[in-house]
Amino acid sequence: MVPAGETVLRAAARAEIFLSSPCGGAGSCGKCLIRVTSGEVVSEPSVKISAEDWSQGMRLACSSRVCADVTVRIPEGTTSWMIAGDRSEMPERLRVTYAESPRTPSDGAEPLDPAVFRVVVSLSPPDMDDRVSDLDRLLEAVAQKVGVKPAQIGMTLDAVRGLPELLRENGWAVTVSMHNAGHGPQVIEITGGVDGRAPVLAAFDIGTTTVWGQLVDLVTGAVLATS
Repeated sequence: MVPAGETVLRAAARAEIFLSSPCGGAGSCGKCLIRVTSGEVVSEPSVKISAEDWSQGMRLACSSRVCADVTVRIPEGTTSWMIAGDRSEMPERLRVTYAESPRTPSDGAEPLDPAVFRVVVSLSPPDMDDRVSDLDRLLEAVAQKVGVKPAQIGMTLDAVRGLPELLRENGWAVTVSMHNAGHGPQVIEITGGVDGRAPVLAAFDIGTTTVWGQLVDLVTGAVLATS
């Protein structure tokens, strides 16, 4: 329960859900966007919200006051931090539905093309008839995976160190992490075995008053955490 006239920003904070508000609730930054899905709030139009978005229930949490039971939806990226716990125990007057979900081409999002990615390769071991070096063997397999020539693939010194032992200890199956900065892919790390985990991007926005970060799954585009 929250008092009548409480701002949604303050009501969310009571439920230990802290919305991004770099301007301190002055209504000037437009970062505390919410969408009212049911119920009613008292709110003045803002230059930060277009007429179309306003008609669809978008409001600023800092300048929207609760005057009845209301349900709001928090757009992805609006939450700065949320305490762990059972969301079903949130106050009755602030029911929050999270909108974070994977980005896919079907929802109109651009397909992901991350600069960092992984490929898994299984190599055939050398024998008397196949005496190609370990490094050339690896580059050939990786080149086939990424669709380039072996000579176009760069390799850091750290990635090369220990390669013979790594291949033999893991049955010639390794996971290769690569970075493509626009001038061709480069191997930046090699780990033994098949690592099916998606690479994760840590992105930070360093502002004048706050630092905001996200962890993003580089395969689906899903936001894994926000702080």
